[in-house]
Amino acid sequence: MVQEQYLNDPLSLLGMDVSEFEKINSQIQEFYQEQLKTSSMDGYVIGLSGGIDSALVATLAVSACGADNVYGVILPSKYSTEDDIDVAVELADKLGIGLNDYGKVQELFNPILDMLSSAGEVNSDPYTQKIKEGNIQARMRMVLLRDIAKNRNSLVLGTTNMSEDIMGYFTIGGDGVGGIDNEGISGMHKTTEKIFAQYLGVDSDIINRTPTAGLWPGQTDEDELGMTYENLDQILVGHQLWLTPDQIVGAIDREEIGISEVQKVISHVETNRYKRMSIPTPDLR
Repeated sequence: MVQEQYLNDPLSLLGMDVSEFEKINSQIQEFYQEQLKTSSMDGYVIGLSGGIDSALVATLAVSACGADNVYGVILPSKYSTEDDIDVAVELADKLGIGLNDYGKVQELFNPILDMLSSAGEVNSDPYTQKIKEGNIQARMRMVLLRDIAKNRNSLVLGTTNMSEDIMGYFTIGGDGVGGIDNEGISGMHKTTEKIFAQYLGVDSDIINRTPTAGLWPGQTDEDELGMTYENLDQILVGHQLWLTPDQIVGAIDREEIGISEVQKVISHVETNRYKRMSIPTPDLR
């Protein structure tokens, strides 16, 4: 039945009605409440980037646990824009949560980034070197988030959605495994997330901002992924339903999505599967 729905209209599986959103909202809030209860922690810290992912998670956490129990952390680097910072500050003000001294971070972040980037092996390929520096930034930010969380007896909120999770579009030891303490929106594709954020009242300016991790000038998520999130999500849903690349291409029916694009996404999912797994250990029993 679901496969038939996909073949007729793939995007229909990425939308939800009000009753479904209300159910998901309750489930996520209960999840955040239970995580605090079982961990005996006092609250949450969250990195605020100015993007939809952190805005949505912060909104959910505040609704679940109260503004006094959520602390915002802005971690700008030399690649962050003033607009990124302003949007994050406005979000924190709107939600009524505290903020770190992000000016101090901005002053000290870049020299450490430059030192770490040059201390390792420099790659001759410029793009690979940019990826390396981006991963270092993500891990530096998580070092600071975990330090602040430790000082505040708090958990670090993850902000990775399902699209990014399946694609492995996160950094191990940074915003992925080995960094965050939980993931509240990893069961939601990016396309669905945008609709859900609108339902929860997240500012449309944030929802419609170009998704970027701000890792280098002009960097955007969709450029790195090679397509729009809407096209990516339709491919991912088809793959999750065990449909063939031919069936996926036929259902999406867009000129820019052919067999090669679908196969590239599927290959990326399989290649990065290890990033989503817990640390493997031998069975010594």
